[in-house]
Amino acid sequence: MKTYKFALLFYSIFFVHNYVAAQGNPQVRDRDILEKQKSVLIKAYPHIFETADIKDVIKISGQHSKVIYIRDSVCHESYISSGRKDMLLLETAALINTDLVPEIVKDAFKDSRYKNYEISRVFIVSRPYGERLYRLDIINRDDKNDIKEIYFDKSGHPGSSPF
Repeated sequence: MKTYKFALLFYSIFFVHNYVAAQGNPQVRDRDILEKQKSVLIKAYPHIFETADIKDVIKISGQHSKVIYIRDSVCHESYISSGRKDMLLLETAALINTDLVPEIVKDAFKDSRYKNYEISRVFIVSRPYGERLYRLDIINRDDKNDIKEIYFDKSGHPGSSPF
């Protein structure tokens, strides 16, 4: 019985100590890593960032960051998770000409609730599970500070943001 109590006490102290130590030593934030050494993405995702020229890392929220980079003379954006030691890729987007957007997507935008907005840029979006969407960066005609990102699939159905 005495051995049982000693073992229980020992394991309790051991687990409490490890829990407190883990809380006191938070994981390295990927946003901090990117600001210090932006080439970390090239190492983490070589199939995407092998020839990337990373231009900027923008904190979107407490959980997400946007990486802007140039690859093969085309502007790309990637959304990644923040606040994690192991980054998760949420989506990659390549800038395309507005003329390449299917008419059905343009019509869906015109029929949406964003009639007072105009398209400033268009990206073709790829997600890790193979989903492909069009992301329209739109600006309010009356308030140039009102900028939104909306998503449509190739059939003109609304898509969702990755966060």
